[in-house]
Amino acid sequence: MNIAINGFGRIGRLGFRAGWDNSKGQAYF
Repeated sequence: MNIAINGFGRIGRLGFRAGWDNSKGQAYF
């Protein structure tokens, strides 16, 4: 899942900040 989120984030505006917040269970960009 992290790979998919990170890959999507890199395409996004703040890809370098993209990741998965396990504490909240939500992706952040």
